[in-house]
Amino acid sequence: MPTELLRTCYAERNPSTLYMKGIQFFFTFNLQEEGRAFMKLAADEGYERAVCTYAMTRKKFWGDEEYFARFTRESVDRNGKLVRSLKWAWGSLHGDEFRAKRDEFISTIVPSFYSCQCVPVLERDWVLWFIENSKGDKMCNRCFWIKEVGLFFHEFEPMSVIRDTREW
Repeated sequence: MPTELLRTCYAERNPSTLYMKGIQFFFTFNLQEEGRAFMKLAADEGYERAVCTYAMTRKKFWGDEEYFARFTRESVDRNGKLVRSLKWAWGSLHGDEFRAKRDEFISTIVPSFYSCQCVPVLERDWVLWFIENSKGDKMCNRCFWIKEVGLFFHEFEPMSVIRDTREW
């Protein structure tokens, strides 16, 4: 997208440009407060990708589940797959804090997923990443959200074709 068009969309508070700026600020530039504010603006405008990303970011960085109430299982499944599948052209990968939060999640939360009665007997370690569709409606609410946050940690890549949103 031409930079001038993005600047115009941002100036008019277009939710998708607020989202792009928020993702880049939070994950690429490590400007968490600013990035979180941009993602929240886009989420509060109803931009579904932003709602999903903002909810997962709040959960993993601050343990807050407030935005989870805005989802149905169907919408989080659809949007989660969309957000996690975007692998754009360039960008820096996850920062140290993201990796630390992911490792903490895997070591402390994921084991409770496997101890739940709704989980089938699984033979492989870290199978969480491979069972996205195997438990379906039988999955309890707690395990559903553990799975979604786990998949987000595993697959989300905050990359952008936009070189630097700080200029607009």
